[in-house]
Amino acid sequence: MEAAIRSRNISALKSAQQAIKPNHSQQDVDIRTETDMVMRKVAASFVTDKVADAELHQFFNFVIECSENELCGKIVPVSVLQDILDVSSVERCEQLFSLVEDHIPTWKSPFFFEQCRNHVLRLCNDLLKRLSRTVDTAFCGRILVFLARCLPLTEKSGLNLVSQFNVDNSTRYEQEQTDQSLLTDNNDVEMEEGEMKDSNIPVDYALYCKFWQLQTFFSSPTTCYDKIGWKKFQHNANEVFSALASYKLEEGSGRKRHLDASISEPAGKSMKMDTSTDNESATAIKLMANREQRRSLQTEKTRDSYFAKYLTSQKLLQLQLNDSEFRRYFLVQCIILFQYLQTDVKFKDKKVHSLADEQTRWIEDMAEKCYKLLRETHPDGARFAQAVKHIMDREKHWSEWKNQGCPDFTSMSDKEKMQMFKKRPKQRYDPNKIDLGNPELTKLWNIEPDTLASCRANPRRFIPRLEDFLVDPLDEMDPEQQVDEEYRSTNNEVFQWRAMRLLSMTSSQFFTPTNRDANLTKMTTFLESLIQRTAATIPQFGKQLEAKKEAAEARRKSEQVVSNGKSSADKDKNGESAVDAGEEMDDANADDHVDVTLPLVTDAHVAELAPLLADGWEALAKVLDFPQDTIVSYRKKNEPAAVAEMILMQWVEGEGDSATIKKLRNLILHAELFNEEVANALSKDSVNEESADEK
Repeated sequence: MEAAIRSRNISALKSAQQAIKPNHSQQDVDIRTETDMVMRKVAASFVTDKVADAELHQFFNFVIECSENELCGKIVPVSVLQDILDVSSVERCEQLFSLVEDHIPTWKSPFFFEQCRNHVLRLCNDLLKRLSRTVDTAFCGRILVFLARCLPLTEKSGLNLVSQFNVDNSTRYEQEQTDQSLLTDNNDVEMEEGEMKDSNIPVDYALYCKFWQLQTFFSSPTTCYDKIGWKKFQHNANEVFSALASYKLEEGSGRKRHLDASISEPAGKSMKMDTSTDNESATAIKLMANREQRRSLQTEKTRDSYFAKYLTSQKLLQLQLNDSEFRRYFLVQCIILFQYLQTDVKFKDKKVHSLADEQTRWIEDMAEKCYKLLRETHPDGARFAQAVKHIMDREKHWSEWKNQGCPDFTSMSDKEKMQMFKKRPKQRYDPNKIDLGNPELTKLWNIEPDTLASCRANPRRFIPRLEDFLVDPLDEMDPEQQVDEEYRSTNNEVFQWRAMRLLSMTSSQFFTPTNRDANLTKMTTFLESLIQRTAATIPQFGKQLEAKKEAAEARRKSEQVVSNGKSSADKDKNGESAVDAGEEMDDANADDHVDVTLPLVTDAHVAELAPLLADGWEALAKVLDFPQDTIVSYRKKNEPAAVAEMILMQWVEGEGDSATIKKLRNLILHAELFNEEVANALSKDSVNEESADEK
């Protein structure tokens, strides 16, 4: 029989059992019992001989198959597993636990469930007793997840039905006050002033005691129902929450503040420090945490097991309160306690475990403060607070389910049979039609079968026609449109880039150099010249530009004739002899760039402009090049209009024949005093104004 089991041959095992039965007149039960013993013996020898994992998996599958064929007992697979794990190290058990995890459907099957449920639970509990909650945390989690998947939700072994608390989980803290001025002793590196910028919460011994005393109420919430215990809990909680609310953490604090992993044991939680802290500060805190570690080891030697806890040194509390994760752990503890005090638990004594209305209101206010502080704690404070709130709502439903005796959820399910539904008709595949899996995408793709022709279609042409593109800039450059230069399209950098790209591809004038273009260093001027030359080559714009040019030339000649007639009339009135037009033009050219055809500024203009420019006479004086001392002397006078008139009169006398209306208009524009009233005053005919004054 042993040879058949080692070779994993079911037929040989059956033959061996049949050979034993007639010779010894044994019952089937006795034969299976003997088979069970041989299988467990072979399994133990496999572990002793250090057989490979693959061969162990094959042997275990063989044992399950034998159990299903009733060649051995139903609990033999679990017994074999338990024997193997009992004689293996913890590291080996972690590797072999996949034998248990991979056969969850086997343990949940009706054939094995009732017989093997308790044995599987005992196997897992024995493993958990051997493991350390701090060193083998991941393995413990695997075992608990396996139990949650294998056992039903109504399994009583996984429920704390009587609501017991782990009162042995006590938190020890220092009973004597220590010096808080330094974070290190004489043997450690001293901290330089200003290094710990984020540790600004004033922590004294009173706050230290009140903070860690709250852990007693968290481990045993029923003490809060005692009058003395409630007053102590309420007082301590108010003090701690006041400190947390007064000193809020900035965004990013405590997020990446981890010390070396060596200081995390045996406490199980690594202390945290801001990455902006200097190296000397980090070294000091490491040394201090190592010292606290040694102290905790000395005090914990008498204890066999312990849970992961924070260090409770007075010198570390200030750093811990500046850590966002530490605050979150504490606030979540408070939320759990507040909800338990308000939740109706079946095993609570209604006479003893009850709260007054004032106590209930205080708990509700403190719970709201907890959620508020969680939302203000970075990173992702609002998201974390919402997740905690959702978890606590689930906890309420879980508590109500336990109060009702943990009824089976399957009993509350719908007992009606599922109605038959009509299957969807199969869509036949059409190779001639492109199907992208989405009706909208398929519709868009099948609009035009020829992709290249679709790209060449007119709607896909985004380059504008040259004639349409030049309409707006040509209208803006037309003097009759009176478009200011700063509002022209040619001053826009985006339009310049588009125009240069389009003209380089479509205009023959783009690469044709001219003498005028050689002196154009400004992009706006060059682009306007290029647009005009390009438009001249297009018949649509050539005729319009020629007509506008002829009209402008005719208008210029007519204005010149009128100006010459006015100047002749002025000379006749003054008794001067008239000269012909040719001689006047020669005299004008002989003058130093003075255009005698332009109207001059008269006394009437000065009288009308003086009150209009009175408020800005200082700016006008600077533009007209008046000395600074003259401006200071004019400032002492009380009548701005008189000062403005005096400035204009002196400028007219100094300029002489060069004091034209056009020149004065430009100077007023430069002084930023030009407006509609000034324009009307300058546009009046000087001859008509003087004749009106004489009448």
